[in-house]
Amino acid sequence: TNSLDIIYDIIEGKTAARLTQSNKIVNFGLKSLQGTKLFLGFNVYINDFSKHFNLLTLGNLIIKVNNGRIELHKNNNLIRPINISKTLTNIAFNFNPNNVEVYVNGSQINYEDDTPNIYDSNTIPLKIGSESSNLDSPDFYISDLRIVENYNLSNEQIAEFSVNPNSNITIQTTQVIQ
Repeated sequence: TNSLDIIYDIIEGKTAARLTQSNKIVNFGLKSLQGTKLFLGFNVYINDFSKHFNLLTLGNLIIKVNNGRIELHKNNNLIRPINISKTLTNIAFNFNPNNVEVYVNGSQINYEDDTPNIYDSNTIPLKIGSESSNLDSPDFYISDLRIVENYNLSNEQIAEFSVNPNSNITIQTTQVIQ
């Protein structure tokens, strides 16, 4: 444990934070995100898919365990179902004004429809875990959380992130601020 009383364990060779009934949430407070794009990625191991709890909340976007799978919700509406097994899994999202792309272990999941206006860049709370009395207590491990503001990673960068989450990501830009 540490000063935040977060419990760490080794899951499939990776150090991961464990969120449980006694350690329900890590709150990062308010942060103002910049731009119209966002990359969000992490490794997760779900101990019990029969429960219903939040994995991560980013403003009005919620990634939750529900119905035996992971689901991306916005304002309580299901946006994307994500089926994974009970193993350490890399999940990544590219949010932009026209759509959200979902990747599992570096491979993009294809959906039939686009989802415009999913990502809202404003002051938002970032929370890992769940503290709602309407939900089950969380029971999962999370590691290698990475957030890249105002940029969507390429398929190659996401594939690299899935196998080596600590790799440096080179971002090329044409915007110069003086």
